[in-house]
Amino acid sequence: MDKVEKHFLKLWEKFFPRCELPIVSFYSDDLRDAELAKPPAPSPTGKYQLVIFFVNPTIAAGLHGLANFRAKTSHGVITPFATGCDAIMRIPMLEGASNNPRAVIGGLDPFARMYMKRDTLTFSVPWKKFLEMLDDMEESFLNTEVWQKVVRVCGKKSES
Repeated sequence: MDKVEKHFLKLWEKFFPRCELPIVSFYSDDLRDAELAKPPAPSPTGKYQLVIFFVNPTIAAGLHGLANFRAKTSHGVITPFATGCDAIMRIPMLEGASNNPRAVIGGLDPFARMYMKRDTLTFSVPWKKFLEMLDDMEESFLNTEVWQKVVRVCGKKSES
């Protein structure tokens, strides 16, 4: 586990206590002999290009707020009309190539929903944006009493 992943896990435990760690995928350039029609552009970091979360709406709300914490507009996160795969990979990869990459909320494709857990959304973050989010965690709303009240519900089972 590299330094960034360890730092992320430490901050996750601090700011999302009692919340199940979401499935997080660190997408890298290593294609392992895959044959693609047009390979993705190399990552500027040389390692990861995306971080993909599969999260419940409460955690998505926290990540959404964090992704907008330093954004110059209120559009640091987008929710495009897209297929499941486009929202998880293609659109975030395109965002990663922009000067101001945005995170992408997905999991809203009706046909992809049947393959997802009931209360799960995707939250894909270009690597550059993810590193900014990590840097912002200590100074953001995640460090407030209000957020701690919100996040307490993560450990409770829904009553449906």
